[in-house]
Amino acid sequence: MKRIKLLINEVQWAMVRGMMEESGIRFSILNEQFSSLYPGTGLGAFGREVLVADEDEKKARELLKEFME
Repeated sequence: MKRIKLLINEVQWAMVRGMMEESGIRFSILNEQFSSLYPGTGLGAFGREVLVADEDEKKARELLKEFME
């Protein structure tokens, strides 16, 4: 599995999930339920990470390039 780290807010996160699901890329999420007390992206430590299969990494990175740090 390959990790793709994203520093995004809740609205952007909903968009990312939809894009991944629509593209048929199987994924898992790390830090999905972890956030700060403040709105927005919070600290870098609270970034979400998407796990994708090795064979889907290139497609996922292309799809998510505008959201990547």
